[in-house]
Amino acid sequence: MLPISLSAPRMKTLALFTAAVASTAFVAAAPHAGASVCSPQAYVPSVGGGYGYAQGYLPCGGSFTIRLANNAGTSLGETSNSCASACNLSYGPIRCAGAIVHTFLYVNVSGSGMSDTSGGIQC
Repeated sequence: MLPISLSAPRMKTLALFTAAVASTAFVAAAPHAGASVCSPQAYVPSVGGGYGYAQGYLPCGGSFTIRLANNAGTSLGETSNSCASACNLSYGPIRCAGAIVHTFLYVNVSGSGMSDTSGGIQC
């Protein structure tokens, strides 16, 4: 039986080979990476006095839904609309006293749907 120190380099080589194969597979998916340029950015809601505002940014515009949701994901309020180019979004005030809330933002840009969820904050 070989001591563990002699078998360890083989394990490292296998791990490096596996990582190289995985990264090659990831690179093959690169043509779809262009959509990430238009990915929405959901911001932590602004809160105060028991009310919150869902906030976000759309770098390419598009048809969107912005929602203030509680920790369980239940919508406390939402709106849908569209903007022709890059736009900042804010929706509220929405009553949220005592809840931990986050912003959920979904956008459809030329048939490609993307979403983002912010971190949470106590309302």
